[in-house]
Amino acid sequence: MTSLRAVIALAVLACFAALALLYHPHLPADDAVPEIITTGKVETEATVASVQRHVDSVLQATILRNLDPLFDQEEERTDQFGTWIVRNRGWLVPANRHPSAVSRRIEMLLTENHPEQIVYVTQTAALHFEVRIYAGARLASTLLLKPTLERWPKLSGDRPPLLSVVLVLAPGQARSTRDWLEQSHPFALALPAFDAFSLRLAHDAVIQRKEVLVTIDGDDDAKASLSAIPHITGAVILEHPAGIPGQFSTMLADRNLLVLDPDGRRLPTSWRTTLREASVPIVTAELIAEPSDIDEMLTRHHHRAQQKGASVLLAMATDEIAPTVLADLAEAARRGYRPAFLPEVMHRLESGLAP
Repeated sequence: MTSLRAVIALAVLACFAALALLYHPHLPADDAVPEIITTGKVETEATVASVQRHVDSVLQATILRNLDPLFDQEEERTDQFGTWIVRNRGWLVPANRHPSAVSRRIEMLLTENHPEQIVYVTQTAALHFEVRIYAGARLASTLLLKPTLERWPKLSGDRPPLLSVVLVLAPGQARSTRDWLEQSHPFALALPAFDAFSLRLAHDAVIQRKEVLVTIDGDDDAKASLSAIPHITGAVILEHPAGIPGQFSTMLADRNLLVLDPDGRRLPTSWRTTLREASVPIVTAELIAEPSDIDEMLTRHHHRAQQKGASVLLAMATDEIAPTVLADLAEAARRGYRPAFLPEVMHRLESGLAP
């Protein structure tokens, strides 16, 4: 009986073995298996290229063909996987179209059925709309939409837009600017902290009911600069300040002072973080540094105030720039804008009280 059971068991095992040979797929020999290597670099580069092709095909055929091209540039970027090319392009949007509407349309077309594409839309201080298109963590393309603006936008609402102008003086220039203080409308002077004539001009400015700030330029010690001139309401950062950011921010906060960062590029990131943690207001404003910039930047100044309720503009206090800027401020007052000092402008911007 035992031998019979053993024979039956062997037969069953033989059947299972036959079935396994019949249905189990045969594996190839080890040398026949191809080597497949997929790296992050290859995948990312392919994705960047596909995003750029999608941008070209979709946008050029729908939206961008109706806009006037401004520039088309390529920029090389590098990360841990290697290098790739970012394509940067800009267009001028006609007066009958608004860049915000165009940018929203672009965002919708790019993300529709393409979830791998990440799109960010931001408005710059120059009122341009920037569309940044990412493939994963890599920037693939940027699209800059520049509006066509008339010099004076139509105002609406009961609350007049606020305009703040800050004339930035260079060292040695203070003695030649006293005639500008006779302007009846409010504006501000940003004075070099340790210039020989700054104290006298600051006194004259306060007597004439003008606002006073201090400039911090390069090697100037930030904390010492704040103590050099009385009656200031803030500081204009012209170059990377020296000193310790914590002491600077504490002094600003204790005196309720604000910081103006021209073009948003002069204040180091570590300082900006420290100031924000201390609740010090930081204002990013355009700076008119050349006479050729006057018309375009004044136009944007008017439109920012009309859209946001208030605007701040910095201008170098030269004979070629300052008289034109002050004359524009007087004309703006006649057209329904209201020249104002920086604290009131900051309150309007922070509260979001647009006209």
